[in-house]
Amino acid sequence: MTPDRHGPDGLILAERHPPAAALERARAARLRRREDDLFCTRQVVISALPHEVFAYLREPEHLAEWTYSLRGLARAAGPDLWRATDLLTPGSEVFLQLVAHEPALAVDLRAGAADYLWITSSLLVRPAGELLAKPGSVVFWSTARHPNYDSFPLAPTPDDVWASVAGFHDLELHNLKSILESGAGARRA
Repeated sequence: MTPDRHGPDGLILAERHPPAAALERARAARLRRREDDLFCTRQVVISALPHEVFAYLREPEHLAEWTYSLRGLARAAGPDLWRATDLLTPGSEVFLQLVAHEPALAVDLRAGAADYLWITSSLLVRPAGELLAKPGSVVFWSTARHPNYDSFPLAPTPDDVWASVAGFHDLELHNLKSILESGAGARRA
């Protein structure tokens, strides 16, 4: 099938759309605030080996070091379940589960109530050499926008919560980078 003659209407392909129009559309999408996005993905380059970064991320106890507000982690009843206090919502208790996938250098982080871990994030560690031709690691952090974000008690409107996810990911990735580049994370991993 050749894209210029076949395929569903609405495909944006070089054969159908001039480059200037496609570039303008791409710029507009990049600049547009997207509270309606289903995922928030952020990334950071860290001057540490991928396996060191993964070894640090896979340990639940380290969440209290690099996350902005999770403190007092302790094991909870349930398989690989942890309990923590979230300083963003005083008096709250959050439950967490980390699932490490070593061959992929990926860690899934699930959080929420003890009986329903509705927040789902995935952290993927890739060698920076493969992606950017430089030493170190790239960490990609994606969080899905679950409908429960719309009733989150922290913000005045649902979009305020979702709009802040990227900013908090950036803060926490900064913390992760600082810890691992200082060598402190490698000593504890």
